Amino acid sequence: MMDRLKCLLHIAKLSYKTNATYKQSNFFGIIVNSFWLIIQMYILVAFIKHGISLYTVQQGIGYVILTEALLTITGLSGSLGGIDIDDLIKSGNITFYFTNPIGLIGYLIGMEVGRVLYYLLWRFLPLVLIGMVALKWYPHVTPVMLLYFVYSIIIGLVIANEIQLIIVILAIKNSTSIGVIDLIMAIELFFSGGLLPLNIFPEWLYRISLYLPFSAQIYLPISIILGTEGSIPKLLLLETFWALALLLVSYLVYDKERKKVYVQGG
Repeated sequence: MMDRLKCLLHIAKLSYKTNATYKQSNFFGIIVNSFWLIIQMYILVAFIKHGISLYTVQQGIGYVILTEALLTITGLSGSLGGIDIDDLIKSGNITFYFTNPIGLIGYLIGMEVGRVLYYLLWRFLPLVLIGMVALKWYPHVTPVMLLYFVYSIIIGLVIANEIQLIIVILAIKNSTSIGVIDLIMAIELFFSGGLLPLNIFPEWLYRISLYLPFSAQIYLPISIILGTEGSIPKLLLLETFWALALLLVSYLVYDKERKKVYVQGG
């Protein structure tokens, strides 16, 4: 058990270092994120001033800042450690990850931990600070709100990776993930609140979106900080249920397709 944990932590360390290698890319990434942050801020504030959203201007600015920051660490920006699953399938190297001591899932967890830690420190936090200073947004949060916020982000990451794992396993079965990942990411972006706050939608669509698992990735964490959504404990409980349900589904799919990979590999 300890050897597997050490191996997982070593993979996480290597993943972090790999991402840290491309400092120039991260710098330009922050510039691009900041640009879109400003553009989206003006759009959402225009909606607010025309009565399309119930947010205040300050809440709208906060929503845009946190959205752009969260997009860098959630599964919408490349979960499962950002691996190229199609390349692994085409080269046949995918079988190695099924047969190594920590298995495919252990390897992916290690890669994702390293990726998230890097982007949390060098993309998420800088963007939040830039937004707070440049747009003069200063949220008033309590320790309980911060606790809920962190938990909701963790649950959102777990859900995103479970969905991606199911896609990856099905991609192995069909020998490609082309098209499927793009479609799922588009659905996640829409229903997570990554494009617009969910409460801007018509009431029926807002309710559906709120209770889907995707809302935990963007909308729910932001709503906690902004204080714009009631029954936060209830919503967190619902997202926890989704995480457990998807864990069961992803395990069943993984266990079934893993056996077929062993057979194909001889």
